[in-house]
Amino acid sequence: MSKLVGAIEQKAIVIPFHIDGDFFFKKGMRAYRNRELDRAIHLLKRAHELDPEDQTILFQLATVLSDTGQYQLSTEYFKIVIEELDPEMVECYYFISNNYAHLGLFHEAKKHAYKYLELAPNGDFVEEIEDLLEVLCIDPDTEEDEDDLIFLQDHARELMEDGEFHQAIEILNELLEGHPQFWSAHNNLALAHFYIGETEVALKLLSEVLQKNSGNLHALCNMLVIYYYLRNDKKVELLVNQLKVVHPILIEHRYKLGATFGMVGKYDLALPWLLSLKKIGFDGDATFYYWLSYSAYHMKYGQLATYAWKKVLALKPEKEGSAPWEKAESLDLFAVKDVLTLYLQMKEQDSSEELDQSQLEKGFLVADLLYSRYQHDELNLSDLLSQWFYVLPQLPENQLKNTPALAAAVEFLYLKTRGDAPTKQALSQTYNVSVATARKYISLLHSYELS
Repeated sequence: MSKLVGAIEQKAIVIPFHIDGDFFFKKGMRAYRNRELDRAIHLLKRAHELDPEDQTILFQLATVLSDTGQYQLSTEYFKIVIEELDPEMVECYYFISNNYAHLGLFHEAKKHAYKYLELAPNGDFVEEIEDLLEVLCIDPDTEEDEDDLIFLQDHARELMEDGEFHQAIEILNELLEGHPQFWSAHNNLALAHFYIGETEVALKLLSEVLQKNSGNLHALCNMLVIYYYLRNDKKVELLVNQLKVVHPILIEHRYKLGATFGMVGKYDLALPWLLSLKKIGFDGDATFYYWLSYSAYHMKYGQLATYAWKKVLALKPEKEGSAPWEKAESLDLFAVKDVLTLYLQMKEQDSSEELDQSQLEKGFLVADLLYSRYQHDELNLSDLLSQWFYVLPQLPENQLKNTPALAAAVEFLYLKTRGDAPTKQALSQTYNVSVATARKYISLLHSYELS
């Protein structure tokens, strides 16, 4: 018996089973032909991860995404194909033109349609392009409408930067009435509601985005940050587990994912994405290097953390003194529920005076910003929060809309009493508000004797 087994073992042949991009591509295309679109997208994404230089895989992925209504992401992938992988695949311009038409960006649709005709005058899609152009040229005002759309987007963004969130909300709602699939506008609208303390509205808007555009990375990341702020550990864990298996292709998405993981303290997940961008020569801004430094420091890569922090200081010198190694490990003394206790203890006016829920939520937003700035300095943080919660009940709710500007004003007036206040310009940059807005809120708090 043993001889028989030995003979079988000698004749046994081990056949290696190698799974490559082509394996998942074929399975993805089979799913696509069977109209299993979600499965097709999953398989084609896996194929692209294994073979990122194969233009055919990414082209087919972009095609399926277009079929599922994910026009913006589809367009981004088609552009990677034609601009980076294979300039000969001019049919990408046809599909890009169609995507823009679906989004209501008719000027862009026409531009890419003409580009296709220029490069492929006898191409397979000439008849379809001519039909599309005939439709697009019916309304001579479409180009003007698109210019208005771009203006509205930029104006809403500027308003949010200046803390005028209510006006930004009005403009974004107006924009979305005519362009309901502009997911970036939906995400900005959710953030605007979050910044004015309407967290439930923000979460509802993000949920609606994910229902209509499942897997929208910006919506998932924004939702994670909001739940982290709310200290909803179960939701945070759920979203982290969902996002950590995502493998984005676009640089913008990799940056968003890495920075978001850094914001919620998941440095082990943040570092690989941020480091991958550095390795391909990504020219990051101060925020990119800030989270790269923090992630590297917490993951014990001291040399990388130092390198990244030097980049931060070169771009934003006012960050001097706030490197990750200059901060104590997380104190967690002033989590949101503890801030409420602090407020009840420190409140010096009539004890019967109560804050309504909306006022308190906005107060917490300001306290959170101060905590993020001074978590390494327990004594100053305690004094800052004490001053803030002293003045909060005196402020009408309509003066609480710009939480970053309020936090900047609290910090400025507090540091002024110590004789080491920064310039208003430097502080406005720290809190990402205009100098005029910072000055306005400093004057406001000064009038309530917070100085």
